[in-house]
Amino acid sequence: MNESPAFPARAPLPFYLNEELRRLILKRIISSNKRADSWPTDCLESVANSIEDTRAAVLQFVCGDPGWAVIDTGLAEHADDEITSGAWNLFTALCQPIPQYRSGELIHEVKVASRQILGASHYSQSNRSGGHHTDGALLDIPPDLAMLIGINTADNGGETVIVDGQAIAEEISKNAPAAFSALQDFHPFYSGDAIDPVVMHRVIDSTNRRPVIQYMR
Repeated sequence: MNESPAFPARAPLPFYLNEELRRLILKRIISSNKRADSWPTDCLESVANSIEDTRAAVLQFVCGDPGWAVIDTGLAEHADDEITSGAWNLFTALCQPIPQYRSGELIHEVKVASRQILGASHYSQSNRSGGHHTDGALLDIPPDLAMLIGINTADNGGETVIVDGQAIAEEISKNAPAAFSALQDFHPFYSGDAIDPVVMHRVIDSTNRRPVIQYMR
């Protein structure tokens, strides 16, 4: 059987943080009560100076083939706040965080719930599946990277499927040029929240070196 262009033939091995780097990323602990729009976006200088080689390698995987990377922080036995803070401090050393939503949220909690919480997105309940989408689909300029922090693994549900958008754009361009042209037009995007306006974006923007895809169901 042929390899699917959306998935790499070989997944990258995890990056493991050494003991010194694990100590450095725990130098700033962020309370879980911190407002989601006020997490620090500056990078700890000590982390930045110690992560150059790892940073280059991670970004090479994320921005090239296969388009994603797994980092084992070695913090599995630590408290939840320490795991989240350490991963966030590492993220700020890899890139500059930007809000994903108009509400300014920099980080968003996802957890299994026994029942749907009124007013909560089903993406936040992790025992329900959502359609394929890109993060920041309503932003004028979508983020280049997204990070998922694993704290506790659910017994079931919560699967994440990562899709190679560049491969999809190339396949559509080659096999369905009319559809590719239509997807480069502006289309309405709407979150479903009453206070959010309808915004117009291209689904595929191929004006850059690499095609940028913004999509939500």
